[in-house]
Amino acid sequence: MDLPLLTYALGLSLPWFHSLVVVLVTAVSARYFSSEVDCIAVRWNACGTVVFVVFLHITRHTLSPYVCTGHPTGQTTVRDVPGVVCWQSGEHAALVALSVVSLASMVV
Repeated sequence: MDLPLLTYALGLSLPWFHSLVVVLVTAVSARYFSSEVDCIAVRWNACGTVVFVVFLHITRHTLSPYVCTGHPTGQTTVRDVPGVVCWQSGEHAALVALSVVSLASMVV
C-alpha cells in the first residue's frame, strides 16, 4: 500500500523530530550530569547544528511536489512519487499544501 501523503509528511517531520531528541538529550544530561557549560546555549547550538546539517534535505524534500516529470502520454507526475499526477489530483494538492506549510515554518 503506497501512501504518498503520509510518506511526505513523515519525511518533513523527521529533521524536526531529530532536533527535539537533541534538546531532550541535552536537557537530561544537564539535569543528571553537572557541567560548567550553559545548558541552554548547548541545546540551541545542537539544534542549530542539526537543522544546518539537514537543511538541504529539508529544502529538497519540501520542494519535491513542484518537480514534475512529463510522460509520452502528455501526463505529468511528481518525480519522487510517480503515482501522483501533477496539478490534477487531490493527492498532489495535499502535497503542495504540506509543502507551503513547511516552507512557511522554515521562514519562521
